[in-house]
Amino acid sequence: MTELEWDAPDPLTPPLPGMPDPGSLPGLPIPPRPPATSRDRRLTERRRAALDAGRHPHTGALARPDLGTCGTCSALQRQEGVAGRYLKCGRFPALLTRGAATDVRASWPACGQWRPRE
Repeated sequence: MTELEWDAPDPLTPPLPGMPDPGSLPGLPIPPRPPATSRDRRLTERRRAALDAGRHPHTGALARPDLGTCGTCSALQRQEGVAGRYLKCGRFPALLTRGAATDVRASWPACGQWRPRE
């Protein structure tokens, strides 16, 4: 982004007293604001970036696809919630919350803590 994009005023905010409306200044186009990204979308993008970098999205450790997937790990827990069933990793119980940030996907590559189901 250029400096002009960062300095673009909010179209809903009136100009300061004594200052001209930025939209009325000739030759200075005001670029549109980028669309807001939802929290879930940003989480998905961070997880995808971790996978692309060879890291496990939940632990940040080196992914170990040679061991298997989270779906074949003995620590995978299924928690029932109001809106459905959520997969959580039982290896890190202190990190578990009821939010989407601690959900795991069965298709993710294993991490170094992976253990086979018994």
